[in-house]
Formats: sequence, C-alpha cells, structure tokens
Amino acid sequence: MVPILLIMAAVLLFWRSGAVNSQAWQEILTAADTQIALAEQLDLAGDREGAQQAILQARVALDEAADMRPDAKEVALLEARLAQIEGRVLRIVHVEPQALATFGASVVPGELVVRGSAVYVLDRAEGRIWWFDATQPPTEPLDRLSPVLAPNGTTVRQPLRLMTWMPTGGTRTTEALLALGGAELYEYLPSGLVRFVPSYIPAEAEIVSLGHYQGNLYLLDSTARQVWKYVPDNVGTYTTPPTEWVQPDAQAELTAPVDFAIDGDIYFLEADGGVVKMTAGQVRPFTLEPVSPPIEAPVALFTDELAPDRPMFYLYIATQDRVLVFDKQGALFAQYTNAADWGAITDVAADETSGLIYVLTTRGVYAFPLRAP
Repeated sequence: MVPILLIMAAVLLFWRSGAVNSQAWQEILTAADTQIALAEQLDLAGDREGAQQAILQARVALDEAADMRPDAKEVALLEARLAQIEGRVLRIVHVEPQALATFGASVVPGELVVRGSAVYVLDRAEGRIWWFDATQPPTEPLDRLSPVLAPNGTTVRQPLRLMTWMPTGGTRTTEALLALGGAELYEYLPSGLVRFVPSYIPAEAEIVSLGHYQGNLYLLDSTARQVWKYVPDNVGTYTTPPTEWVQPDAQAELTAPVDFAIDGDIYFLEADGGVVKMTAGQVRPFTLEPVSPPIEAPVALFTDELAPDRPMFYLYIATQDRVLVFDKQGALFAQYTNAADWGAITDVAADETSGLIYVLTTRGVYAFPLRAP
C-alpha cells in the first residue's frame, strides 16, 4: 500500500510541476506577444525609440519561451512577427551563413583578407596564414592544411600578426598579400613566392592594423594615435621612412582606435563604437546613426575601393555577435546576426561586386549575402 501512495504522490507532484511550468511558459509567451503588438503600434505611430524598447523586451521574453519549449509552434509564429518588426525598426537581418572553412580550438583567428575568391586567414596562436578558394572550400579544417606563410627561421623570421592586400599602384606593379611580423614585413605573391620586404618600421610603434591605398602602405599606431604612411621606393619596397598622416590638431580626436579602413578617406573605429572620418589627415564631419542595441566592444572595421578612385558604398563594423553596415553618410543599412552559433566574430570583409559579406569567427569563416532587411 505504501509504495502505491508514494507513486501517487510523485505523480501529483509531477503534474503540479508541469502545470506551473505550463502557466509560466504561457505568461512569458503572452508578454512577448504583448510587446510585439506594442512595437507594431509604436512603429505605425512613428515612435521609433519606443518601438525599439518594446522589441528588445519582446526578444528577451521570446528567447526565454524558446528555451523552455524550442519546438512550440506558438514560438515560431511569434518569432516570424518579431523578425518583421526587427527588420523594419532595427534593420536586423537574421542570416543563415555558408560555412566556408573551420579550424580547431587551438587556432586564435586574428585577421581575414578576401580578394576575389581568394580567402586568407591569419592565426595569431602560431603566427601563420592559410589560403583557400571560396568557390572550392576546403573539406578539412584549416589547421590540418599547410599554411602559405609561417615562421620558418629563414624567409619568415617572425610570427605574423597583421596583414593586408596590396593592389598595384605607384611603383608596385604586382598585387600581393603583405603581412607584418614584429617589425618585419613579408610578401606573398599569387604565384606562391614568399619574400622579405625591406621596410622602415619603428620597433617601438604599437601597430594594430595595416591598410593600403594606391600602392601606399598605412600602419595604425594606437599608442601614438597616428597613421604611418609609407610610399613605395623605386623597386616597390618600403625603405623610405614614413610620414605622419594624421595632422597634429586632429590627433586629439582619436582616443582608443582599434581598427581603420581606407577608401581615399580614412575611417577610424574607436573602442566605444564611434567612427572618426579624416581626409588628408584632418577630421571631417561624420556621425553614425544610433543603433539598437548600441555598438559595444567593436572588433573590426572594413571598407575598400571597388576600383581605383571608386570607393565601396558601405562601412562594415563587426562586434563579437553581429555585423553592422552603414552607408558613407553614416545611415544604418542593416545589422546582421546569425540565428545559430557561429562563435565570436574577430574580423569582417566584404566583396560588393559579388554582394557577399565574410566573417572570421572563433569557429571558422562564413559568408552571407549583403541584403536589405
């Protein structure tokens, strides 16, 4: 008799627990529905700020409901409604990216360079660089493949930590990948040739990013709040001492630059998520449109030229969990997030000719279309 009573008590307790959980889930679902409806009303009324706040509250509630019952059709229906209002108000696009390459946990992904279908990935753990063709992605993890550039004690004497693609321009007649290791510059040519590039790089500089424009090499020095500009000599190397690109009265506008990008003008990404624009070393008026959620802990900035003297249309800013795209007037075009977990983003690149955005994350290299919400 006693075992039967115990079983009945357990069943009753389980039923009550299930009823409580069901009630809690329904309340959370109702809260999400209410906030989505409020966001829709505020959007129609032109209250964008109010709509943004309602969307954020709806997202919190809906994520909690999905954690409790991930396969519930009610969650899927509300998710579709929320995605629509997120797209209209926050310009959020939930992407399903194509995984182009993966690597093991020992890799510390640092930088990404894309040139046509050629993709270069820099691993800061070993100071090495891999290459692959995006039209024929590797079937094995990158760290099982041989790098195209790596410290070997002879040609490449230092671990590599930064890189940029250098098109032809000035006295440089061949395109190449340039990589910085310590204070030494190395070049990887499309033919597969690797060579040391004589250069005059101050050993005391705190270089955080490399850039290029018309054959000139630019180094962002975060400590000096300066960009060192190198003009190639008569054989295409950088043995001439650099000039200071940022003018003295403009240096105060840079506080903690983490990256920069060049399309003729130079855009500096600050640690607080702001962007400073300069032309010929002088600050120019430029402000990013406020976004929700705010930009926090940005990791990378990208823009480039589509062709000589023809800048790209957009600026690409990466945080660890999203990519934000702004036009060159600072208006938000879109912000992209991944519904699945692609790891933490460390770098971003784009090819506006093919209409693709590329991201380097702690799990691999991914690509997705550049499209409006």
